[in-house]
Amino acid sequence: MNLKVTLEQHVDRLAKYCSDSKSDIRKCILDNFHWIDEDSFLCWSFREQSNGLCLYVLFASGNGEKLLKAIKKIANSNRCAKIYFITQRPKAFERKYKFKPLGTLMEMEVDK
Repeated sequence: MNLKVTLEQHVDRLAKYCSDSKSDIRKCILDNFHWIDEDSFLCWSFREQSNGLCLYVLFASGNGEKLLKAIKKIANSNRCAKIYFITQRPKAFERKYKFKPLGTLMEMEVDK
């Protein structure tokens, strides 16, 4: 029996495992492309770069294998040159999905 995961449940999961607030995640969903089915959620955007159109995965929650297939299908159907995303678990994505790390995103708060 499949239990449907709601968008709000995905938002809760994402907020638990990333530094973005629930309201920031909701705003990102409204401002970008997204897809949801019974157990998985994906939010993405496109950006034109010097090497062509690139797909940026903004948020993903659910079945990893299904999400990877969806990401590749979106990238291929839009003729994207590259797929980019940020994770706090680079070793897992490198090992399981064959992504390669390009660098490390660093952050600093700005004094106001």
